[in-house]
Amino acid sequence: MTTAPKINIAIADDHTIMRNGLAELIKTLGNYEIIIQAGNGVELLSQLARASTLPELCILDINMPELNGYETTLKLKETYPDIKVMALSMFDNEFSIVRMLRNGATGFLHKGANPDELSDAIQTVLSGNYFHTELALIHSLKKNNNWQTVNITERETEFLQHCCSDLSYKEIASKMGVSLHTVHGYRDMLFQKLRLKSRTALAIYALKTGVVTD
Repeated sequence: MTTAPKINIAIADDHTIMRNGLAELIKTLGNYEIIIQAGNGVELLSQLARASTLPELCILDINMPELNGYETTLKLKETYPDIKVMALSMFDNEFSIVRMLRNGATGFLHKGANPDELSDAIQTVLSGNYFHTELALIHSLKKNNNWQTVNITERETEFLQHCCSDLSYKEIASKMGVSLHTVHGYRDMLFQKLRLKSRTALAIYALKTGVVTD
């Protein structure tokens, strides 16, 4: 019986204890090999440039010195588009999540997640799907098969595009030339139409369905 090849993973985190602990934990979760460990985005890209084997997945801390997770993700997707990216952070807020998704990451995990969540996140991202821990968000998105039949207006589409930026709702209202109340109306109507519950979910919808492509 042939043994399945190991899945190669790279980790970039400026906290050495966190990075080493994560590497050891991942190796217990499945057929994974940690082939690169880096303290920041510059180190990661340098090691990738010299590597004989590339990882299938890079797990990035967002707040790193020299080159943070946002910038590193952009450079990874430009140079190595087939490598999947998952963000890891102590800060679980919509702006961080949406910015990482917009830059090309397909997973976002809080550093307080348990091993089962980490395992689910790795498997989900490697399979080409989006993962985020908030209220089993991605599980609910995968179950919704009616997206293509939902009727979304031009203004709602414009609002969705702004949802994938780091603009606040007040700033989106200003961009669209409408009141904050109207913007909240677009948001709530999309929540209802798409059966979603957060701006993060709307951003993932926009990215997955091509409303936002870059």
